[in-house]
Amino acid sequence: MTNGSSTIILESTHLIKTNKWKCEKIFEEGNFSENNIIDILISLHLILEIGLNGLFRVMSHPTFKKDVDILERMEKIDNINFIDKVTMFIYFGNFDFSDTKYFKNRVDEATKYHKIIGTLKDFAQIRNSLLHGHALSEIRDLNADNTRNTKTKAKLNKEFLDGQINKFKFILDGMSFYLDCYEKDRIPTDAKVGWFGAYLEKGFLYEYFNPKKQPV
Repeated sequence: MTNGSSTIILESTHLIKTNKWKCEKIFEEGNFSENNIIDILISLHLILEIGLNGLFRVMSHPTFKKDVDILERMEKIDNINFIDKVTMFIYFGNFDFSDTKYFKNRVDEATKYHKIIGTLKDFAQIRNSLLHGHALSEIRDLNADNTRNTKTKAKLNKEFLDGQINKFKFILDGMSFYLDCYEKDRIPTDAKVGWFGAYLEKGFLYEYFNPKKQPV
């Protein structure tokens, strides 16, 4: 991509693409084993966090006017927690929520998607538990014929995964809405279209919501 000058910025999307591919493969197979659920949960978080961090970097280019080195600027932006970036964006971004010919009740939509701030915090909790090494343990009392799971292990089921995927989709839908309403007079539509595709695209979820019938 370019930053509005003669500078070209080449950014790797390898981690986003490979983690989407990993999820798609599991969705197509329909095998939601505990290990596959772990892989999906971690991949979803990587896709989301890397995508949002990338989005905020590119969003800074067309509106930034100060004479600050581009690498320094990108690295300073990366040092801000991605949830904090989303929070600041939603609270202080220059948005136009006026109704258009095709989109009505945009203020109501903005109010609905304001909730993605809290949703992000909930969504990130399982990733933090998994990557920080919280116990994935089953405790069996053979004498009492009793089994207990640690809090993290107890979440590794399809019901919890459904909730995480719905949160993931809600966050991307909300960010897409806010991006569409952001800086309408300063950021060209074609630039936003590219950002949607690179950082907020969720087509890899299709097989999850439209599973193929497994042979009997």
